Formats: sequence, C-alpha cells, structure tokens
Amino acid sequence: MLGEAAVKAVKDKVELIKVIAKEEKAKAVAEANLKGIEEYKTLMEFEDEVAEGSLVAYIYGFNACKACLNRMLSNLDLSRLNLKNNDDESRGYLSDEDELDQVEAKPTPVEIPTIGPIVEDTIADIAE
Repeated sequence: MLGEAAVKAVKDKVELIKVIAKEEKAKAVAEANLKGIEEYKTLMEFEDEVAEGSLVAYIYGFNACKACLNRMLSNLDLSRLNLKNNDDESRGYLSDEDELDQVEAKPTPVEIPTIGPIVEDTIADIAE
C-alpha cells in the first residue's frame, strides 16, 4: 500500500513536470515569434509593404468614390479628377498610368430592395 502511494506520487510528479515543460516550451515559442515579428517590423521591407498596401487601398478608395460620385451626380464633369504624377514636391502617387489601370475600382451594382408598398399604391388602395 505504501509502495502504491509512492508510485502514484512519482507518476503525478512526472505528469506535472511534463505539463510544466510543455507550458514553458509554448511560452518560449510565443516569445520567439513575438521577437521575430518585432524585428521584421523594424525592417525597411516591412515599411515598403505597408506603404504599397496603403497606396493600393488609397487608389481603390479614390476610384470607388469617383465612381459613386459619377453615379449620383451624372451631370458633373469628373474628367479632371484623377490620380496622375505631379511635378511638384509631392511627386504624385503613381509611376505611370498603367498602375492606375491595374488597381482601378470596379464597383458592382447594388439592388436596393423595396421595404413595403409605395405611398401612391397605398393611397390608391385606400381610395378604392
């Protein structure tokens, strides 16, 4: 009986050590991953990727806004509203016109469902 208790205590201790080792390993892996991510964020490559992604998002948003304006205000002349290189200090956003074509927004038409009967239909039904 005393031997069985000792064996059980040793088995429990071994299990506890295994669990602690597994937790320590997971903690070390998480810290290494975090350190790698932090080091990558300091590189110029990461900054370039962020800048490129931001540029693509900006161009897409600009073109989507322009398309929306064109739909809402069809009589408005938007031909001069564009993203082209400027010769001033800002140097523009695009290197050539082809890049604009690659990321041009292509809005999809949205069908607006009718919620209920139109007022005229309701008035006509009441009048009858």
